[in-house]
Amino acid sequence: MLGKSQSEQDRQCSRFKPHGAITVWPEGNLIRLELKGPFNREFFASLRSLNADLYADFNSQGPFVEIAVFHHSMLMSSATIDEFGAVLLERQTTGHAPLATAWVISPEIKDAFVVLPHVTKKFEQAQRPFMWFRTLREAEEWVRGFLG
Repeated sequence: MLGKSQSEQDRQCSRFKPHGAITVWPEGNLIRLELKGPFNREFFASLRSLNADLYADFNSQGPFVEIAVFHHSMLMSSATIDEFGAVLLERQTTGHAPLATAWVISPEIKDAFVVLPHVTKKFEQAQRPFMWFRTLREAEEWVRGFLG
């Protein structure tokens, strides 16, 4: 499974359609994610099975980091943010969490500042280093520092 791109469209776990889109692929010890919002709870619930497969396989290869690049919107309801937090905690407790996560958020995503304080708290609760950046280069430099 390593090396193959996957998306949430491959996994649907509810009678409600997930809102949001993601494509995930590994590059060495870095997992790259491209996301397009807004997002709903079902979107993050659908990631559970994707995480179970992809991240378990990836974790067996050794320590890794991840970078998520957001497009269009990051808008999430409080219930969606709670579901996102549950996914983070689940990955932490199963040992499938990256060493660190960086998000790349362009200035055009105006709703980021509504969401960021809440998701930052979820990362803190999961005890995962997290930072957001305006450029991919900055994000790559930061996460690669966790790989030694």
